[in-house]
Amino acid sequence: MEITQLRAICNDFALGYSYNSIKNKRNPVAKSTLQKIKEKLQIGGLLDIDKLQKTSDEDLVILMYGVKSHLEKKPGSNSCEIVIDRTAADRIDNSRMHPAHFEDLIIRFEDNRHLTKEDLYRDYVDEAIKAGHEYYKRTAFMTRFNALIKNRKGPDVYMHREHIMGDELQMDWLGPKFEVRIGARGETRACSVIVFVWAASNYVYAQLVPDMTTRTTCDAIRNALISFNCLPRRLVIDNQSCLVNKHGKGQEGILNASFEYFCKRCGIGIDANNPYCSNEKSAAENSVRLVEQRVLTRLEYARGVFTIDECNREIIKLVNTYINNTSYRGGGVKDTRGNIFRNKELPASLRIDSPLPNFIEHHAFLKVGKDYHIKLNEASYSVPWKYAEQYVNADIEGNQITIYDFNHLNILARHPVKNKGEWSTMKEHMPESHKAVKTKELVYQDKSDIREAAMSISTSLASFCEFMLNRGNWFEDKKACIHIINLYKRNFRKKLIYDQAIQKLLHLSNPVLINSYELKKIIKEYEKYASTHNGALPIQTDLFDSIGTSIDADCNAACLRGASGFSDLNAKFNEPAVTSDATKANSNNQNSILEE
Repeated sequence: MEITQLRAICNDFALGYSYNSIKNKRNPVAKSTLQKIKEKLQIGGLLDIDKLQKTSDEDLVILMYGVKSHLEKKPGSNSCEIVIDRTAADRIDNSRMHPAHFEDLIIRFEDNRHLTKEDLYRDYVDEAIKAGHEYYKRTAFMTRFNALIKNRKGPDVYMHREHIMGDELQMDWLGPKFEVRIGARGETRACSVIVFVWAASNYVYAQLVPDMTTRTTCDAIRNALISFNCLPRRLVIDNQSCLVNKHGKGQEGILNASFEYFCKRCGIGIDANNPYCSNEKSAAENSVRLVEQRVLTRLEYARGVFTIDECNREIIKLVNTYINNTSYRGGGVKDTRGNIFRNKELPASLRIDSPLPNFIEHHAFLKVGKDYHIKLNEASYSVPWKYAEQYVNADIEGNQITIYDFNHLNILARHPVKNKGEWSTMKEHMPESHKAVKTKELVYQDKSDIREAAMSISTSLASFCEFMLNRGNWFEDKKACIHIINLYKRNFRKKLIYDQAIQKLLHLSNPVLINSYELKKIIKEYEKYASTHNGALPIQTDLFDSIGTSIDADCNAACLRGASGFSDLNAKFNEPAVTSDATKANSNNQNSILEE
């Protein structure tokens, strides 16, 4: 607004005109502007026409717009306009202001990265108010503070980095997503763009990836290396969570184990970019911008129409046409990125001497539990029991898990991948005591397994097991059967003793007393008898009497009963006793069984 217009509006207010009349008279002026002018006149006591006439134009302008305003004559004209001077802070009387001690504030600001400029200004205002002094307003304070910071930093410069040919391959992701077709019905999916660039030649490779997982990133790295047909000595990466688990500024990066393992198998090193230092991978930053400007803008026709493979083929063509084969840094057609890469970068890089590895999900430093299993993706896998409470490594490739020792030299086990909560235990990994338990669980699944095992050893044993299995409590009765079966297997030379003990046990009038405990008592009695009778056993000889139970008489469920009770037949472990001819043949037959 010109000063003449402002002076006329002020005179109208002093003469008592209303807002509407002044608005119509001085059009175009907004009513809100008129309200602000009248408010300022009331504060300055200038609604009196005499006082207003005595006030100079300069004082009137300062009253309306503050100390940052002044009158400025228009070039080629006698009229003046009101200008708000952005450097008005320089005209402040510093001697009247509370000292800000800007140098100390700058040191505080640089030493504490969580401290803001606004915090410093508020502290300064509080100090000034407590001291009863005037203080710089926010704009004046910030103007001085920012100027001192700028002088302290010096001019804004950037660092030129020298890159060795064949040494450094940089990678980065493009911010915007690109829609591709994933189904015949027009379904689409937002995919990320990953860009690779050689730092020295700025030669570029780019492709779409369906997601930003470790697996897809490693697959993209493999594709890029195959396209380049060479290897860098180091791969400079950003700090995406799929590649880096933790990275503090100026500290080493804690890398994803599977990603680190993949690069190690490829034979390339990893250099994680220092956080907030984009200059370390400036080639990647610039190439990402070029891909976005020169490639994706030309691929817009394919958005949501092409599949990811079709898009990637088009991206490679566009990258070569509009980036790799164009003039680079004013060098003309001969000095393109592609020519520099082929003539200088490629010969200096590492050769690919063997096929590049596929991605393997690698898990390092897994502790084996006391149950000689490792936990992996919420499933459990066994290793040889001697490795319990040690550390091992594991690789997941396809549907197979391979477990190595801590030094990754020896393969300890291979398992198929299990679902969440499942267990994979190999029998050869168990100690002998656990194998016996496992064998018992696997061998004796039902009654037929027990009957078959008992009959293969002894008909008397089969009679005992048949009786026990018919009692009606499968879980407890099978324990008795398995215990006596194992007793026969451990001491088969005592088979005759066990058979005779079972026959005596099955003749008990009270079937409730028939169990493995009573049988072992009888066995102990027979062993004691044999030890004091030169290996002979008390055997009944005359009659076949049935037990009177459901046990079949064909299974030795009958006893040989004589008039005088038990007779000593020559069932000996050591020397044969002198017996009658009739019993001698029977004793020799039994002794042959014992020898077997």
